[in-house]
Amino acid sequence: MSITPQEIATRYKNPLTPANAGASYSQGVGEFEASYFQQSDIQQFSQHFNLTVPQIPVIGPNSPSQDTIEGTLDVEYMTAVSGAIKTWWVSQNSSSTLPGNIDFAWWASEVLSVKPQPPSVVSISWGLGQYQYALEPAVFAADNRQFRKLGLAGVSVFAASGDSGPGARSYLTCSQFMPSWPAASPYITTVGATYINSIEAVETAVTFSGGGFSLVDATPSYQAAAVHAYLTNPSVRLPNATFYNASGRAYPDVAAFGTNFQVLAPGPFGGSSWQPISGTSCASPTFAGIVSRINAERIAAGKPALGFLNPKIYQLGKVGQDITNGYNLDKDCFIFAFGGFETATGWDPVTGLGSPDYEYLKANL
Repeated sequence: MSITPQEIATRYKNPLTPANAGASYSQGVGEFEASYFQQSDIQQFSQHFNLTVPQIPVIGPNSPSQDTIEGTLDVEYMTAVSGAIKTWWVSQNSSSTLPGNIDFAWWASEVLSVKPQPPSVVSISWGLGQYQYALEPAVFAADNRQFRKLGLAGVSVFAASGDSGPGARSYLTCSQFMPSWPAASPYITTVGATYINSIEAVETAVTFSGGGFSLVDATPSYQAAAVHAYLTNPSVRLPNATFYNASGRAYPDVAAFGTNFQVLAPGPFGGSSWQPISGTSCASPTFAGIVSRINAERIAAGKPALGFLNPKIYQLGKVGQDITNGYNLDKDCFIFAFGGFETATGWDPVTGLGSPDYEYLKANL
């Protein structure tokens, strides 16, 4: 079914009224590869759904390019779900020599430099397969240092889990699932994707939902028990053990809708139009927006920002609805689709701890 802010509000129980956010509170989106948005689209989108039009201050490039969708999607849905919280657009130009011309560490330092204070929740919809960093192994440590700094500064970082199931690899490396980056960083909250066929239907994992195990970082202590329970669950059919690193950081941590989001964005032939968009890029700003609203309420009540979220949500053991239907697939090797991971009761490497329930999260966060 098509997803709009109203469907998200109905299913995940989050209000669409303006958030209880002070003047200094803000959230943000991370943008790369010359992504851009138009203020007029954000205004028309908000008015179409009877939402408050948000402020979108810009740091970095925001010029028309071939990428007419990603940044617009991020801003429209993170602002809609959060309740029109001020949202920083923090983007990087394409001058980096790193894979994909993307420098996540540089971007994180830009977020930390926002005045008068950094945005308290940020969402990243971008990523690459870890295999692309074969010649740049120091990137993982540099990125992780910056993600840790964000968490310690009270910033909750969310990232899309990727749209290649357990794969995200080249056609020349079919002997092992290749996790996505920065989805596999242990210092961010990674979001997988689900879908529904009607507002009452069972929520199910999407086969493209990225998930698996890092080849770089070990399983962090906060998720060790949940991951062990999945790997030893006798009802779960696991892929060939040589295809993944069972002792690596497992992801995603959570999930949200990721199909048929109705986005108002510039069209390929000029003007703006409504377009259906799917991907974990839809899921990350959705989940981040819900947490951002709760975070704003914490700060308004005199409590500190949540910061790094993972230890708390794994301690809770759930975030709302447990997703127990579906699986992911690796479609990157020639003409064959390799079976990936299955969903299961509790945490799984397709939908994590499940999809959000605003009321549950507010009560526990």
